[in-house]
Amino acid sequence: MDQCRNMRLSIGKRRHVSNATWLKLSSETLNGMMVAVLLATTASLFLISSGMHETAIIPIVSIVVVMVIGFALVKAFEYFRVEDTLLTA
Repeated sequence: MDQCRNMRLSIGKRRHVSNATWLKLSSETLNGMMVAVLLATTASLFLISSGMHETAIIPIVSIVVVMVIGFALVKAFEYFRVEDTLLTA
Protein backbone atom coordinates (compact mmCIF):
# COMPACT_ATOMS: atom_id res chain seq x y z
CA MET A 1 0.00 0.00 0.00
CA ASP A 2 2.82 2.40 0.87
CA GLN A 3 4.58 1.48 -2.34
CA CYS A 4 1.55 2.55 -4.42
CA ARG A 5 1.33 5.83 -2.50
CA ASN A 6 5.02 6.56 -3.06
CA MET A 7 4.66 5.76 -6.74
CA ARG A 8 1.73 8.19 -7.06
CA LEU A 9 3.71 10.90 -5.28
CA SER A 10 6.74 10.43 -7.54
CA ILE A 11 4.58 10.52 -10.66
CA GLY A 12 2.81 13.62 -9.37
CA LYS A 13 6.13 15.52 -9.16
CA ARG A 14 6.92 15.07 -12.85
CA ARG A 15 6.04 17.83 -15.26
CA HIS A 16 5.39 17.48 -18.95
CA VAL A 17 6.96 20.13 -21.19
CA SER A 18 5.12 20.88 -24.42
CA ASN A 19 6.72 20.76 -27.86
CA ALA A 20 6.07 24.47 -28.27
CA THR A 21 8.25 25.21 -25.25
CA TRP A 22 11.20 23.26 -26.66
CA LEU A 23 10.74 24.90 -30.07
CA LYS A 24 10.62 28.36 -28.46
CA LEU A 25 13.82 27.62 -26.51
CA SER A 26 15.54 26.49 -29.72
CA SER A 27 14.35 29.58 -31.57
CA GLU A 28 15.46 31.97 -28.82
CA THR A 29 18.84 30.25 -28.63
CA LEU A 30 19.35 30.65 -32.38
CA ASN A 31 18.30 34.31 -32.19
CA GLY A 32 20.75 34.92 -29.35
CA MET A 33 23.50 33.20 -31.29
CA MET A 34 22.83 35.40 -34.31
CA VAL A 35 23.04 38.59 -32.24
CA ALA A 36 26.23 37.47 -30.47
CA VAL A 37 27.92 36.46 -33.73
CA LEU A 38 27.00 39.73 -35.43
CA LEU A 39 28.33 41.77 -32.49
CA ALA A 40 31.56 39.75 -32.36
CA THR A 41 32.01 40.04 -36.12
CA THR A 42 31.51 43.82 -35.93
CA ALA A 43 34.02 44.07 -33.09
CA SER A 44 36.52 41.93 -34.98
CA LEU A 45 36.21 44.00 -38.16
CA PHE A 46 36.57 47.22 -36.14
CA LEU A 47 39.73 45.93 -34.47
CA ILE A 48 41.21 44.83 -37.79
CA SER A 49 40.42 48.18 -39.44
CA SER A 50 41.95 50.00 -36.45
CA GLY A 51 45.24 48.19 -37.00
CA MET A 52 45.00 45.95 -33.92
CA HIS A 53 45.26 42.66 -35.73
CA GLU A 54 46.50 40.71 -32.70
CA THR A 55 43.49 41.59 -30.54
CA ALA A 56 41.00 40.68 -33.27
CA ILE A 57 41.45 37.02 -32.35
CA ILE A 58 39.38 37.49 -29.15
CA PRO A 59 36.07 38.16 -30.94
CA ILE A 60 36.85 35.44 -33.47
CA VAL A 61 37.37 32.87 -30.71
CA SER A 62 34.20 34.06 -28.99
CA ILE A 63 32.27 33.43 -32.23
CA VAL A 64 33.45 29.81 -32.25
CA VAL A 65 32.58 29.35 -28.57
CA VAL A 66 29.11 30.87 -29.01
CA MET A 67 28.43 28.67 -32.04
CA VAL A 68 29.51 25.46 -30.31
CA ILE A 69 27.53 26.14 -27.12
CA GLY A 70 24.48 27.39 -29.04
CA PHE A 71 24.28 24.42 -31.37
CA ALA A 72 24.79 22.04 -28.43
CA LEU A 73 21.84 23.68 -26.65
CA VAL A 74 19.65 23.51 -29.76
CA LYS A 75 20.54 19.85 -30.23
CA ALA A 76 19.68 19.13 -26.58
CA PHE A 77 16.35 20.98 -26.86
CA GLU A 78 15.47 19.03 -30.01
CA TYR A 79 16.38 15.75 -28.31
CA PHE A 80 14.14 16.64 -25.35
CA ARG A 81 11.32 17.58 -27.73
CA VAL A 82 11.53 14.40 -29.79
CA GLU A 83 11.91 12.10 -26.77
CA ASP A 84 9.06 13.88 -24.93
CA THR A 85 11.20 14.23 -21.82
CA LEU A 86 9.52 14.75 -18.46
CA LEU A 87 11.01 17.18 -15.98
CA THR A 88 11.16 15.95 -12.41
CA ALA A 89 10.89 18.16 -9.38
